[in-house]
Amino acid sequence: MRTPFTLLAFASLLSASPLVELDERQQPPSNVKYIRPVIAPAGQRLNAAISRDSLDHISNGLPLILQVPSPGNGVKLKVWDCYDVPQQRWHVHDGKIGLAGHNLCMDTTDGLAVHGTVLQIWQCYDGNQNQQFAISGSMQ
Repeated sequence: MRTPFTLLAFASLLSASPLVELDERQQPPSNVKYIRPVIAPAGQRLNAAISRDSLDHISNGLPLILQVPSPGNGVKLKVWDCYDVPQQRWHVHDGKIGLAGHNLCMDTTDGLAVHGTVLQIWQCYDGNQNQQFAISGSMQ
C-alpha cells in the first residue's frame, strides 16, 4: 500500500533554469502567491499549515511559475516564464491542488513519491491519494 504524501514546499522544482535568461522573464503578476513545496510522508506534523481554498499562481519568488502546457490526463507540469494565463492558475480545496477552470488535479506520476518524480495533472477523484497535498510554509 502506497503511503499518502503531503506537499510542503516546491523549492527544488521551482529553481531557476540555466536555459532561461533572466532578462527575458516577466515579473509575476500581482496576484501571485509564493509557496515553497516539498513532498514528505503524510501524517508528518505541519507547522503553519495554510488552509486557503484558492491561490492563483505557484512560484518560489523568481519570475518562474508552475504551468500546465495543455490540459489533459498525464500532462507533466513545467516551470515556465510568468504570464497571466489560465494554464498557470491553480486552486486549493480539500487537500487537492487543481488547475483553475478544469477538473484536473496535481498528481504524482504513477503514484511514485520518491525524489525525482515528475508531477502531472490528472482528472480529480475523491480519495485519490496521488492527489492529496497540504501546503505549509510561507505564502505571500
